Amino acid sequence: MFLLDLIRGMGLGLARVELLRDGGARATDCRLLDLDEAFERTVGIPVARAEGRTIRELAPEAGDSLTAWFDRVARGGRPARVVARTPVMGRWFELLAHPLDRDHLAVLYADVTGRTDVETRLRASEEHQSFMLRLSDALRSLDDPEELQRAAARELGEYMGVARVLYFAAEPAGDGDHVHVVERDHFARPGMASLVGRHPQAAYGRALLAGLERGETAVCDDVLAHPELTGTAREAFAAADVRAFVAVPLLRRGEYVGGLTALADVPRPWTPAEVEVIEQTAERTRAAVEQSRAEAAVGAERDVREARERDFVANAAHDLRTPLTGIVTALDALETGAKDRPAERDLFLAHLRRESDRMTRLCESLLMLTRADDPAPLPRRRLPVRALLEHVAADLEPRPGVALEVDAAPAATVVSNAGMLERVVANLADNAVKYTPEGRIVLRAARNRDVVVIEVRDTGTGISPEISGRVFDRFFRGGDRTRDGFGLGLAIASRAATALGGTLTLAPGPGGGTVARLALPDGAP
Repeated sequence: MFLLDLIRGMGLGLARVELLRDGGARATDCRLLDLDEAFERTVGIPVARAEGRTIRELAPEAGDSLTAWFDRVARGGRPARVVARTPVMGRWFELLAHPLDRDHLAVLYADVTGRTDVETRLRASEEHQSFMLRLSDALRSLDDPEELQRAAARELGEYMGVARVLYFAAEPAGDGDHVHVVERDHFARPGMASLVGRHPQAAYGRALLAGLERGETAVCDDVLAHPELTGTAREAFAAADVRAFVAVPLLRRGEYVGGLTALADVPRPWTPAEVEVIEQTAERTRAAVEQSRAEAAVGAERDVREARERDFVANAAHDLRTPLTGIVTALDALETGAKDRPAERDLFLAHLRRESDRMTRLCESLLMLTRADDPAPLPRRRLPVRALLEHVAADLEPRPGVALEVDAAPAATVVSNAGMLERVVANLADNAVKYTPEGRIVLRAARNRDVVVIEVRDTGTGISPEISGRVFDRFFRGGDRTRDGFGLGLAIASRAATALGGTLTLAPGPGGGTVARLALPDGAP
């Protein structure tokens, strides 16, 4: 009695098990005998209904495995312990069997479902963390987006034991539907057919996948058992060798653009932990791919910027070398005797003045570009626009016969930086003078609500389509190389317009020539 009381006090149940054998002495089932009152509390079946019955009758799904285990214990003649699960009950039991003779065993048993579930969750958590570490290690050494996706798919596919893992793009197809575009089989079990191609979402069941567009993960344990799938959709899944899947959508600025999916070729009851692993893999890969693309864009931008800087320095050096060469040549001539011959001396001195003026203009242009690129705010005040246009026009030297006009209301004003604004208009006007052999040039200004528009119109040769995209490039010369010929005038005008908060555009004139249009915001009082 003491032993029985101790067993009951520990929350254990006690039973005697009889092995049933066929004519060949093979154990075929087990009969439950001498059950105590703990049986109903632990197993959930009344003792009166269970005692004398076999395991196959009470738990058919566990009959084979338990009978075989009891037989091994009886034949071995030594106590043994096992933890077994009954799928129908969904519970775990710990059994301690002690052989009494060849066909009888004493069995202590306990329901350990709670403890086993905790252990299972802990083990799953540890495996989850281990997988995430492996995934991070696999992604860390890669910088190509396609390789990142391939590595993540391989790690996830091997960890989950699924048939496929792949990424897909989602293209709008009208009526709120999408086409899923698979460009590569990122991970697939050997021997499986490729899924590369275009897959209309509607063909696989609109109701099953509609949540993807809302950013919701789609989970299906068995497509054949899904109540809303039509025969056509089931045929589509069968053709793709898909029986169960988890699909995680990828959104960009709230728009459904693609996803990651794990596909099984047999029914699979996905656990919440498995779905979480797939979702985290999708998110981690998305972040790695976006970072890779951002770094690539930054690198490309840096390469372009450095190339432009090299071109800038090379062009500036080239344009400085030309007048310097002329200056050195003139100085050499003067030092070798030309200074003592008045006619030659005056010729070389005039040459020195021209080349010095050329260098001065180039240096001023380079300094203006530097100021235009400076992010520091420019000092501003309200300026009379007509007076500024008249000041620019007074310095122009159009060709004979070319009319020069200023068209602006005397009271027109704009809040801006005087020096920078005058430089923009002067450069545009100089450009018009260069390319207008006849006709007229008009400097005009007008207000359109809170924007002041300054235009330089000419009837000149205009801009050919093949160079229209390069006219604002630094050191680009599109035609006549008269005057300074540095190719910086429009580049300076463009950068200065941006520094002033405005926009500068060039367009063909209505009757030929060019219209340079500078739009300046004028929100200040």
